[in-house]
Amino acid sequence: MAMTQDVDPRVIKQAGDAWREVHEEAAAAVNQLASVLNASAGMAGSDNGAHAWASKYDPLCGGHNGAGGVMEAASAAVMAAGQVSELLHATAVNHANGDQQSAINNPHAPAVPPAGVPAFRPPAPPSAEGGHGDVPGWWHTIQAYVQGELWPNGHQDQLHSAAQAWRKAAAGLRAAAFRANSAAPYLANQKSPEIPAAIANCNKVRDAITSAAEGCDVAAKACDDYASAIDQAHHKIIHEMEVLGATVAVTEIVAAVLIPFTAGASEAVSKVVDVSRLTAVGARIANIIREFRAAAELSSLPTVSAAGAAARSIGELAPILSARATLFTAEGAGQSAVVEGAAKGIDEDLMAVLKTDKDTAFFWSGRTSAGQGVGPNQSGLGIAADIAGQHGGVTLESLLARAGVKAPEWDANNPTSVSWWKKASEIYASGVSGEVRAVIGSDLRPGNIWQNIELKALMGNPAVTRIVEINPETGAETVVFSR
Repeated sequence: MAMTQDVDPRVIKQAGDAWREVHEEAAAAVNQLASVLNASAGMAGSDNGAHAWASKYDPLCGGHNGAGGVMEAASAAVMAAGQVSELLHATAVNHANGDQQSAINNPHAPAVPPAGVPAFRPPAPPSAEGGHGDVPGWWHTIQAYVQGELWPNGHQDQLHSAAQAWRKAAAGLRAAAFRANSAAPYLANQKSPEIPAAIANCNKVRDAITSAAEGCDVAAKACDDYASAIDQAHHKIIHEMEVLGATVAVTEIVAAVLIPFTAGASEAVSKVVDVSRLTAVGARIANIIREFRAAAELSSLPTVSAAGAAARSIGELAPILSARATLFTAEGAGQSAVVEGAAKGIDEDLMAVLKTDKDTAFFWSGRTSAGQGVGPNQSGLGIAADIAGQHGGVTLESLLARAGVKAPEWDANNPTSVSWWKKASEIYASGVSGEVRAVIGSDLRPGNIWQNIELKALMGNPAVTRIVEINPETGAETVVFSR
């Protein structure tokens, strides 16, 4: 038995508006976190304990080496929230147009959805391992006796700052999830076959946002615990050196041994203190550092399960991220014969026409600083196609021209034209593979297809390994996405 439809397009649009706010709030939380982490490269240090800790923390954090950590999970949730917003807006438009066209002699133009959500670029924070190999000035006094162990050289202040940023991000994501809950009543009373699936998608994205917040909590605790382990190790090592200094009879040397040391006094200590005593102290310090390494690894253990949860969340969002809004009624109303003919069977026809070899697909958008468009113009296929040709690549337009496909003329004020080109761009982006390049001008039109359609589709295309933007004026290349 078919479901009786009782839908208010305005209410569904309100749900779409609410989910756009969810997207924006979650995006702000992730971007603020990234700004702190980007300034914290090498915060774990470069010693053995740092390696033990960072080898667990980095996969949880994500952002590099094809990772699927919290940063990717949070970014996927952000993009999925935007996708839900666009799907709801399209649903509202389809119902509104259906209502209008069912009226006799309807004078109104077909409704169109608001501008799409801007593409969100997943941040790529650097590795926590690295930094400098700096040690206290007095360390070389005992270094030869610590059995090859290294001074723990992590940065506690940066680790605590990162922990604070992770907690702030968790709070922001939870606020976004709460906003998602507040949007639920908009759909609860709508009756149409697609509404149950829409509600299920909303709940899935909300849960993914909450899961990302929980991952942030784990990362925050790992940073704080590791910083505390460094503090404790430093305190114990310094205590051993203070005890060593207290056993030296010569007053001047005592002053030198007590922290901080000077290089000259440290050399004096090594001459005054007998080797057996230095060996004993060095052995105790070596044991302290080994205990620190174990504590560092222990503090990172919870990140393993959290990283697994992040990877699962990304997988669960894949169907939503790959979904695309379709405007049914707007495409059928008042369109020209050329557009109508091109629109019919567009998926089947264009999939074959727009098929590309790996690493050959080029995209384009915008104008140069001089106001010159980088796409097709009256004299040819334009700057982007020329650059693509120089690299043995192709653009959507060059493929259409090669196949003799007569596409509708682009008209930003014609919903039918806009819808056709959006769909064609989506199909093109969904079928490419390998490294993808885009010639992007400095002046981009609001709501442009590159940021709102193609870039999103490319990020959701598992066959795409890297996205590179090319400046048409300088030729400079910038990697904006990699997996």
